[in-house]
Amino acid sequence: MYYSVYFIRGYAIHGFASVPNQPASHGCLRIPIADAVSVSRWIRLGDPIYAYR
Repeated sequence: MYYSVYFIRGYAIHGFASVPNQPASHGCLRIPIADAVSVSRWIRLGDPIYAYR
């Protein structure tokens, strides 16, 4: 898990080498590693996280 940003109960937004086109997680939000670098810099403690299907 690259550039992880945890948001609730151990779930995180994090970079992953392969991001499938269908749901394949137990709660984390997988994003391409290159995007995770930027996202980890944008998100601050206390920022709301909204996830949609």
